Amino acid sequence: MILPIYLYGQPVLRKVATDIEPDYPELQELIKNMFETMWNAEGIGLAAPQIGLPIRLVVIDLDPLAEDYPEYKEFRRVYINAHIVETSEETVSMEEGCLSVPGIHEKVTRPKRIRVQYLDENMQEHDEWVEGFLARAMQHEFDHLEGKVFVDRLTPLRRQMNKNRLMNLLRGKAHCTYKTKRVLK
Repeated sequence: MILPIYLYGQPVLRKVATDIEPDYPELQELIKNMFETMWNAEGIGLAAPQIGLPIRLVVIDLDPLAEDYPEYKEFRRVYINAHIVETSEETVSMEEGCLSVPGIHEKVTRPKRIRVQYLDENMQEHDEWVEGFLARAMQHEFDHLEGKVFVDRLTPLRRQMNKNRLMNLLRGKAHCTYKTKRVLK
């Protein structure tokens, strides 16, 4: 089932998400719906707060990038109760966009490598170092679990330059090809 994606300004996007228990109701169905919602919106990652649930659940599918990044062919992962526990000092800047912040794409500087701990969809524990585009995607999505969106990481000048676009999102003025939950003011 395709779910609405919550847009910038929705309070759930500013909440720190909580860990979930292995017996979370209908977890596998929720994971399936999140992948379907993400694919429908042509995204490569989706965090549960983006569909209105303040829980630590993220899906990432990097297969659409396989032409440029062959290592991500058929790469689809689920991250439950994910936490970044360590980062490298070395950083890299790259343009990002977000399904919850449509129409804005900006360069964001993030650590090049991260150490993450999470459970997969079978509740198996993982503790690993990640780098490259996957590290970028994970940091972007895991920010949602901490109540942050990528525009929070922009320089004050870049935020000011996007002020009108952000205000329009807060006013419920967004143009999306996918189902959304807008702020009603």
